[in-house]
Amino acid sequence: SELLALRASGVGARQCLRPLLGVSGAALAVALALTVWLAPAARRQLTRLTHRLAASQLSAAVEPRVFFEPDNNPNWVVYTDDITGGGSEWRHVLVAQMQDPSAPVLTLADSGTLVRRGERGVQLHLQGGTQYKVDAGAPQNDMVSAFRSVDIPFLLPEAPRGDLALAAEPLPALWQRAHTGADWRAARVEFYRRFALGFACLALARVGMALGLKGGRGGKAGGFVLTLVLVFGYYLLFILGLGLARQGKVPPFWGAWGANLLFLGWGGWALWRLDRTPSGPSERWSTWWRRRPKPGRSPLRLPQRR
Repeated sequence: SELLALRASGVGARQCLRPLLGVSGAALAVALALTVWLAPAARRQLTRLTHRLAASQLSAAVEPRVFFEPDNNPNWVVYTDDITGGGSEWRHVLVAQMQDPSAPVLTLADSGTLVRRGERGVQLHLQGGTQYKVDAGAPQNDMVSAFRSVDIPFLLPEAPRGDLALAAEPLPALWQRAHTGADWRAARVEFYRRFALGFACLALARVGMALGLKGGRGGKAGGFVLTLVLVFGYYLLFILGLGLARQGKVPPFWGAWGANLLFLGWGGWALWRLDRTPSGPSERWSTWWRRRPKPGRSPLRLPQRR
């Protein structure tokens, strides 16, 4: 109703577009900040937090007088009589390493301490103990050795690779990887995806402006349903383009930006036609088609004088 009142008062469609373009421009700036900088930084922080939690999970999962098998090292068995120091200091420790079932390694120690080593490792520092190495195929090679201290590393799960690792790359590193890396295609798709996802605000806004200013009889419910259809259609094309680009069937740029270019072109064409009057044959024909008598309705006839 407000749009009808504005248009009836002589306000053109292009004048109504100015505040809408300002809002969409602000949304575009926020979206680019999210997709280009904040989202990758959040993924990197999440990866660090995951490693830190995995390191603390080992000390929290081990209980006194209970045999424990680490999830990231299923061929290991850890046992301790007592745990002190907030879970980092162990007493009377047994560690069985069975990566090779035919040659297990058994380590017994009086005490042990968990030490953090880098982003992906936890090291068990054992003191005062004995290590047994058994060779089932050659018993004569069995070995027993005493030690004052020995370090046993517990490696955490590998850092994620593929799309998740690329999504966490900073923009300069991603650009370098897109030109010199072995996975240059996936890196380029991710690089273009970050900017294309931000410009989705502008692409959808232009189509929404044109449809909103054109008006219709749907009301709020019709506009809401149309919005859902447009957003769903956009993301369907966006995801399809990314999939084709990763498979090498289309260039990375066109795969990531195809949906944006389609909606930007559609929105620009629709906005250009808002205040135009029918001039060409095609436009006159479309105007006649919209105003033609509908089936089942007889055209209005004025009474004739006799």
